Amino acid sequence: MKSVCFSNNSINIEPNSIFHELDIFFSDNRGNLYDCVNVGSGCIFTGSYTFSNISARKIIVNDGCCIDGFGVFSNGLYEEIEIRSKTNIVGPHSFDCCEYLNRVQVHNNVQITGNYALSCCSMTELYLGVGIYLSGNGIFYKCKNLEKLVIPDNAYIEGINTFCECINLKSIHFGNNVVIRGDSIFSYCDSLEAVHFGDNVSIYGENNFNNCQNLQMIENGENFQNNDRTLKIFEKIQTRPV
Repeated sequence: MKSVCFSNNSINIEPNSIFHELDIFFSDNRGNLYDCVNVGSGCIFTGSYTFSNISARKIIVNDGCCIDGFGVFSNGLYEEIEIRSKTNIVGPHSFDCCEYLNRVQVHNNVQITGNYALSCCSMTELYLGVGIYLSGNGIFYKCKNLEKLVIPDNAYIEGINTFCECINLKSIHFGNNVVIRGDSIFSYCDSLEAVHFGDNVSIYGENNFNNCQNLQMIENGENFQNNDRTLKIFEKIQTRPV
């Protein structure tokens, strides 16, 4: 069952609504600019391209939602996306290609496993909550306007090309108790100059900082473990504990 209300220039989706099919009806091609799309807690999206091509100033996805369909909320004209706690984004290309996006806030304990979710977006601000879990290919790929990135405490990142080709990214700050496992996760971030690792950070895989040619400073906290066999940049730069 699903319930959608259009009121006060907003789209309000009732809690625990379920979208199974290809809901073209809700793909808005009319050019309306909504103030907000408010997704109630516990909603489930399994249909492809549900709510794609929406124009709205803000999207709020409330606690405990599951976005499982292909391209859900993709190609939208949004200024801000807020994804609240314990939401799972499983569907490939969810929220991708949002070319007018300024800000993304992901709350604590959100899991994003859909390949290329939130890729090719234009946000300049990205806030990730404690315990973020990213596992998939191309998540946040080619977000070219990001200049700084904070990976929070207890984050787990696994995949290929996550944050790859964020060409204006200049600094990355890792919190404590973070695990990075994959291939080419931060590769081709051409403007990257500084990386700070907190305590108990572990890196596994290959090429995770490949072709970050402007990287000049690496700081690491206690119990830093670099197990990336091809992370040659660490052999060329004098690392220093903080």
